[in-house]
Amino acid sequence: MIAPKARVRTKIAACLLGATVVCLCVAAQVVAMNNAAAPKANTNVTVTMAFDKAQTGGMDPHLSSGVASSFARFPVYETLVDVDTNGNLSPGLATSWKYVTPTTLQLQLRPNVSFTDGAPFDAKAVQANFVYDLKVNATSSVPEQQLLAPVRSVRVVSPTVVRFLLYKPNYDYVYALTDNIGMMISPKFLSSGANLQTTAVGSGLYVLQSYTPGVGGVYTVNKNYWDKARVATAPATLKTLQAASATARLNGAIAGQIDITSVDPNQIKDAKDNGLRWTTKASLAHYALWFNLTRNPAFTHLYVRQAFMYAIDRAAIVKGLTNNTGIATTQLFSPKYFAFGPKSESGAGQ
Repeated sequence: MIAPKARVRTKIAACLLGATVVCLCVAAQVVAMNNAAAPKANTNVTVTMAFDKAQTGGMDPHLSSGVASSFARFPVYETLVDVDTNGNLSPGLATSWKYVTPTTLQLQLRPNVSFTDGAPFDAKAVQANFVYDLKVNATSSVPEQQLLAPVRSVRVVSPTVVRFLLYKPNYDYVYALTDNIGMMISPKFLSSGANLQTTAVGSGLYVLQSYTPGVGGVYTVNKNYWDKARVATAPATLKTLQAASATARLNGAIAGQIDITSVDPNQIKDAKDNGLRWTTKASLAHYALWFNLTRNPAFTHLYVRQAFMYAIDRAAIVKGLTNNTGIATTQLFSPKYFAFGPKSESGAGQ
């Protein structure tokens, strides 16, 4: 690990919780930290993050999936569209977007952005990424295949304007661009023949120095990043670790070896007792129970399914599974999320 003098003294333990269908509960994201204030960036500051080893993969965003593995890529790769802490769309590498026809999504791209190898970020770079994406996912089984299915082609309109031509109207497709398939790789790097699973070149706040699957990576701040305010406050060095258990991650945070990590809901008390403070934010994680309609014909009847929904004590499940950090619901979304349907909560569903 890192010597104490080279470490940010703010410790953080993040608990990524879950929700469900019959839906049992939507989970919250719980972040714990001690009362020390994080210092501004300087050459002596290093932050270490640890994630679930079982959920981590390689660095290629178009061939990898999973929440934890995305954390390893986000420092390097920026997405076309971002999501704020309330789950709302916000500008990323694209500053605005609109549907010019029911099947044409147009993005206005951020100007004067470069990848860390010097290649310009522009509409041709977006097109190159999706040409690569469509090619590699044609024979893969990662979830990104489904997200690419609506895309017929990507067309360059100008250096700062790009259009996604869709097979049919899909007005929520912009949300797909907030995750792995929206991460932009340098087109120069794409054509270099490099191993995209262990190396990476993006336009993000950090530059990847080394990465070992199953172990973690080391990143240094990108001093040429387009948002100079973020450069001024970013830790100079970032480390990611892939730990095998929540217990190991929490113990590392308590010992000061880890600054940010995911823990289980039942570990919140231990985190607090050891000087870590925490806060919560609604997430899209959820716990769900699904009816197997083919195994038991009784479940094909609406009233039978409704009876089960009424019988389940969601509040007890929220308490037992999420340590009261989740929200009991009958749908997959938090009340703070744009897709939440209040009318769905008033009925038993189907």
